[in-house]
Amino acid sequence: MAYRQMFKTQTRHMSSNSRKFFVGGNWKCNGSLSQVNELVGMLNTAKIPTNVEVVVAPSQVHAATVKASLRPDVHVSGQDVWKHGNGAFTGETSAEMLKDLGVEYTLVGHSERREKGESNEVVAEKAAYALEKGLGVIACIGESKEDREANKTVAFITKQLDAYAAKIKDWTNVVIAYEPIWAIGTGLTASPEQAQEVHANIRTWLKEKVSSKAAERTRIIYGGSVGANNAPELAEKIDIDGFLVGGASLKPDFLQIINAQSPTANVGGAVNVAINGFGRIGRLVLRAATTNPLINIVAINDPFITTTYMEYMLEYDTPSRRPQRPTHGWDPDCSLGGIFSKYQANVSQTGTRECAQVCPEPSSIRLEFAIRFLDRKSLSRVG
Repeated sequence: MAYRQMFKTQTRHMSSNSRKFFVGGNWKCNGSLSQVNELVGMLNTAKIPTNVEVVVAPSQVHAATVKASLRPDVHVSGQDVWKHGNGAFTGETSAEMLKDLGVEYTLVGHSERREKGESNEVVAEKAAYALEKGLGVIACIGESKEDREANKTVAFITKQLDAYAAKIKDWTNVVIAYEPIWAIGTGLTASPEQAQEVHANIRTWLKEKVSSKAAERTRIIYGGSVGANNAPELAEKIDIDGFLVGGASLKPDFLQIINAQSPTANVGGAVNVAINGFGRIGRLVLRAATTNPLINIVAINDPFITTTYMEYMLEYDTPSRRPQRPTHGWDPDCSLGGIFSKYQANVSQTGTRECAQVCPEPSSIRLEFAIRFLDRKSLSRVG
């Protein structure tokens, strides 16, 4: 059955007052204990709007540690849950166990779980049991690249939604996460218009298959290579009520995504350090950033240092001594006199905008030249 798009006009996000903006961070199978503590520290010092609900999903191994040390207004989620209670289910985690840790949510139906053979019916059973035991459920759906190219997106996700509807009786504590499989961890992302169209279809499905009340109140969030660069534009769409974030939730970028509805906000959390050269201090700062996700290195052009030199050093002078080619060229007109205010990632710009560089593979060298909402007061210059 094909569902209509409910809203033809794309406007700034006008979500119902009953739908609080939701940002979830799925840490997946990542992080040592020290890295998890750094991420918790980043969140604990961040500025989080009161109109945004933030949830993080650490590995089950780290869930207790995160819950014990995380600020109370940020919730913790499981990454998966079993469809039954405690028992002889080796390797599984029950809803009772998650509740015992103080966990408030759980993911179900993520594509990385479905690809291991979980059917729509099993996923729905997990969701229903978790809800019965008092957990909120982040119910994942999404189509493959082949289904998208064959114009079968709506048909594919409708089957997934129908399976949930067959088991879930009360949708009050359900968040639907639309994550197109082809966009997860690939760097590809649905355009804001593509995402809005699917979200509108999901809301229509809720109205026709569940209730008008559920359609009005259920939050539908987008996932799939969400980053600080595309989150603000996605957040403007009327049926996008938030995000489920993967890799970017392990970086300071997560704070920008949390604040996507106010993209000029000072988000706190990470320390912004600017280097305009590669002297002794600049190199020390560069290396310190490789092990600390709370340090953002922003390279800016000094009038006395050529952009060619800066680009060369950023490309070849890495801690691993492996060439890391920048994704964009440098703007020779952007100097220390610029005003750093408006965010746009991966772009070197002129005048009142950023002049910075993002490394394409930060995970390989643990270093990211992140562009932040900088102003002259928050920018610390290191020579």
